[in-house]
Amino acid sequence: MSAQPPTDGPGDLDGPSEPPSQPMTHHLLDEPRTEVVAGWRDEGFDDEIAVAQGGAIACACHQEHDAGEFTVVHQYRYEGTTNPGDEQISVALEGPCGRRGTLTLAYGPAADADTGEVARRLGAPTD
Repeated sequence: MSAQPPTDGPGDLDGPSEPPSQPMTHHLLDEPRTEVVAGWRDEGFDDEIAVAQGGAIACACHQEHDAGEFTVVHQYRYEGTTNPGDEQISVALEGPCGRRGTLTLAYGPAADADTGEVARRLGAPTD
């Protein structure tokens, strides 16, 4: 199955010009994460971002911002029925500084405290 980038975001010429009020969510485990993220990178979500301490996100602008300041434009949830390691969510984010990137977070038993806090502040699943 080939990943197709979501078509409801700012990169869609026929879609809305503003990010959707609710991010597009997919609940498929068979879509490889690398293909999903590659599609978002093609839409301009190509900056490096990472989880920092205390619910912050380290952004490509060389600043740390509270995760709640980011806009989730797309999200793709991976749900494993028997393997907690399959419980991940990839998000395409736009930061308060205007930088755009992707982040993949574990949730449930596999998540550490900082990752869980970032997921909570982004409105992503935490269990």
